[in-house]
Amino acid sequence: MTVRVMQLERQQDLLAHLAACGSLPPAEVAALGSLAAQLHRKNVLPVVGAGASYDCGMRLGTEISEDLFAAYRASADFAPHDEQLGKTDLPGIAEAMYLKTSQTRVVSELGLPDRDIWRPAADMGDHFCVYSVIARMVREKLVREAFGFNYDCGAEAAFKREGFAYGNLMPGKRWIDRARTVADGATNASLAQDPASFTLFKANGCAERFRELAVKDGQRAAEEIVVRTDQIARWKVSAWSRPPFENRAQNHVLMLIGFAAQDPKISNVLRDTLEGVYQATSATGVPRVVAIDYSPNSTPIDALINTGLGGAPPATGAATRICTKGSTATAALLILMTEMLTIKLGHALANAGVILPSDLQARVNLLSVSAPSMQRWSYLVEEADENLIQRANALAHGGYIPLGNNAELAARQIAARMRLRETLDLPENETADEAMKHHGFIPDPRDGCFYMPVGMEQDRLAAVFRPGVEHQLLRRALSGNYPAGGDCILVSGDGSERRGVSLSSGREVNNE
Repeated sequence: MTVRVMQLERQQDLLAHLAACGSLPPAEVAALGSLAAQLHRKNVLPVVGAGASYDCGMRLGTEISEDLFAAYRASADFAPHDEQLGKTDLPGIAEAMYLKTSQTRVVSELGLPDRDIWRPAADMGDHFCVYSVIARMVREKLVREAFGFNYDCGAEAAFKREGFAYGNLMPGKRWIDRARTVADGATNASLAQDPASFTLFKANGCAERFRELAVKDGQRAAEEIVVRTDQIARWKVSAWSRPPFENRAQNHVLMLIGFAAQDPKISNVLRDTLEGVYQATSATGVPRVVAIDYSPNSTPIDALINTGLGGAPPATGAATRICTKGSTATAALLILMTEMLTIKLGHALANAGVILPSDLQARVNLLSVSAPSMQRWSYLVEEADENLIQRANALAHGGYIPLGNNAELAARQIAARMRLRETLDLPENETADEAMKHHGFIPDPRDGCFYMPVGMEQDRLAAVFRPGVEHQLLRRALSGNYPAGGDCILVSGDGSERRGVSLSSGREVNNE
């Protein structure tokens, strides 16, 4: 018997998580706004636990533990059985198995050798999740690295969907478009420089990396999977992942996402590290540890948050925890990213005379769907001789184009979109369903056309998006990213006119 892992019914698309934003209580939404202000221009390290993979369809640690306990009790290989073991004591159960057999057997009972149980990134299923938002935050330069304790490949799947590539890819210059996973000592010890990639540290190992290593040395591969009590106890002393975690804990705000904080190795290292930090600097009430969790008021999380405050009370208005109960962790992160972008783009928006919707749902829809769609089209149609690699990567791998790539352009596009919707007698605020259904294009119910403001002047737009080979290549590359059944028009100017170029023909149009 092995652990059952995937629960595909837990997977949801972006539209579902956008809707879930409306289910978060007002107090939690306000706390996310405060947290966005706290994190502005700070080093932020997402620390993801099993709860972060829940939206990927993964089972929680307690569920996996119960399966492993059943396997332990069912097999005579582990007899005599420890009658004191609890069915949710995952490290203890694994340790009991190990003492009667081997680490290889423990990992086998967890199901890690089986690609149908612990799926590779390509087979994780099409969905939107916590890691999808983290990928977008990386593109927006809001975070640079993350630390995780899950074996699954949900992160790798999400980063690929958002346009990141793994392996030997020439990096672009404007934003990070490569990613790598460090899940074992050998990878961590590599001397190769890779400053242009996002890095996810998997402290407990990785299912796919285990299978790669097991081809040559199954025992060594199994030892890289941290699960047993003894391995956890030794983490503070000898594990490869402790030094990078300790290093980042010294100068980052640790954002615990779906992390139950019940792992003593993290608590101990954090306590020691932050005590050292507060020997060098005074506690000011600015949180260095914040939690986004279904149950963020547990004693273990309380202890970590208090350690991150250095014993001082939190500053007035400071957010230390967000409860996602009744919504999703992904929705909470979407709101947080929206508020962080609102701050980051604030100067450009003010210069363009843009006042973002006061309605939270409309603001999230705008900055999560509509604005990135406009930024994507303008970026890909614009001549970019100086940035061919970045453009080629975006065409080849798709994904999210950051608003911060050109904040002034993003502000002009948002202003034009608002004006165009007014011209078309459409409601001021877009629904998530409307934005998603039309891939960010604005439908005109009167003539059946679809409009995409790109924030460029007509002469410029007509010059760079004209009939010919480039136009046809771009249409094919973006197939499926625009509505079918009507003429799609890239709109120039400030949105006061329906003037632009036709996506189907590449010719200029002016729908008066």
